[in-house]
Amino acid sequence: MYESHLPERARNGYRQSRWKGRLDARAEVLAARGYAPRTVARHLREWVDFVGNYEQDGAELPADFRSQEVVEYLDRRCPAGRSNYRQVRAALRLLLEQGEGWGLNPRRQQKPTTALYAASVPGYLSFARQHRGRRRLRGAEWALREFFDWLDAQGVDGLNAISPVHVRDYLTSRVHLRRVTVADHASELRCFLRYLAMEGIVASGLAMAVVSPRLYARCEPPQVLGQDTVEHLVEAVDRSTALGKRDYAILLLAARYGMRPCDIRRLRLDEIHWRQQRIAMVQGKTQRLLELPLLNEVEEALVDYLRHGRPECAAREVFVRHVAPIGPFSRHNNLWDVIDRGFQASGIGPPDKRRGLYLLRHSAATRMLSQGAPFKTISDVLGHASVDATRIYAQVDIAALRSVALSVAQVRS
Repeated sequence: MYESHLPERARNGYRQSRWKGRLDARAEVLAARGYAPRTVARHLREWVDFVGNYEQDGAELPADFRSQEVVEYLDRRCPAGRSNYRQVRAALRLLLEQGEGWGLNPRRQQKPTTALYAASVPGYLSFARQHRGRRRLRGAEWALREFFDWLDAQGVDGLNAISPVHVRDYLTSRVHLRRVTVADHASELRCFLRYLAMEGIVASGLAMAVVSPRLYARCEPPQVLGQDTVEHLVEAVDRSTALGKRDYAILLLAARYGMRPCDIRRLRLDEIHWRQQRIAMVQGKTQRLLELPLLNEVEEALVDYLRHGRPECAAREVFVRHVAPIGPFSRHNNLWDVIDRGFQASGIGPPDKRRGLYLLRHSAATRMLSQGAPFKTISDVLGHASVDATRIYAQVDIAALRSVALSVAQVRS
């Protein structure tokens, strides 16, 4: 059925393959779901090459694309330095994955956890969620995963074997990270060790071995773009294409309201009240209701995207993927590529440290402050839980700082 998609060298193997029916069925489903013909052809070529290793001796295909034999095949197929690893792995996932809805919503596969992590951390996360009221635990999962990976490398095979020396050496090994990141890891580790002590698993004083680096409030001002630069960045987007219409609407939401990437990604159609000219949504970070006025240019950009750019999709999210499988963005997607395309189109060199949409969020806050907006107003627009979180933007309001600066004569007097 799809023989014409294959090069001459692969056609004979395709015709004689024991899995030809499966290959055709999978390719047909991908085509029906909107995958581009060249993408279907690329996947089919990878499938034929892969199943060729199992044609002899009646061998069966692996049941899981994460199995060791698939990992070894990927190592041979994509040696170090080759850039096609992700494409080949995606093709094998679509071939080997089973169950209803395969391939519809690809999720990032985390690396396997250690046995010690699997035995202790899920219980702690459940405790933190139910008894401490914590809603967001991704930071805890990441920090504890790093800690247990380090313990595994040190040969520690039991919780009762963790000593203050292990805790100290682990935090010392994190010096390559930013101080605030090390402090976050230390805080999560301290809470976890206190939980283990409460359960009687480790000594009660072990948590005291966790020493956080000293942090200084507002020691690092946020990175911002000038207003002219922001306008040039937004206007440079090519709105003649469906992808450009989506990027333009996303950049406007970040530049005008300072919306977080997670809130833009999660924005739903029923959270835009067109008649009342407002946006009302629950923020992903704080779980607080955020109400914003629907500005005319934002409304026009959203309408243009929904009518002329958004692919047909049953999802209620406003912004969706434009390549198959069509659907909402993954929860790990911070829309970094949107602003990256904006930088490329505008010819603006991105700052060294931060290239994501948070750059536009910080710029929006600084713009409102320079226009004389009170901190409370800026805090409400940004959706901060406290006004204190907004005061950091005073560090980059140069005009205001100059107005209160002392002259040399005043300093000497």
